[in-house]
Amino acid sequence: SRNEYEKSLGKISSPLSMIHGTNDIISTQSLFNLVGKHVPHAKKIEIKGAGHYPWADQTRTKFLEILKKEVSYA
Repeated sequence: SRNEYEKSLGKISSPLSMIHGTNDIISTQSLFNLVGKHVPHAKKIEIKGAGHYPWADQTRTKFLEILKKEVSYA
């Protein structure tokens, strides 16, 4: 249920980076905001013009730059 989903989000303690495309019609802004509400330490990153698969559209370069930065351990 949605309530169980929201409770489980609150249990996330590890670093979390959410990458969202402004043209994504599957993972909508409301879902992005819901996760951010329950995981306040989550880093929210938007890619203007990206769809649901930003690695496979015109925003690929931007997505890969962000991904590299977010997963680096340096």
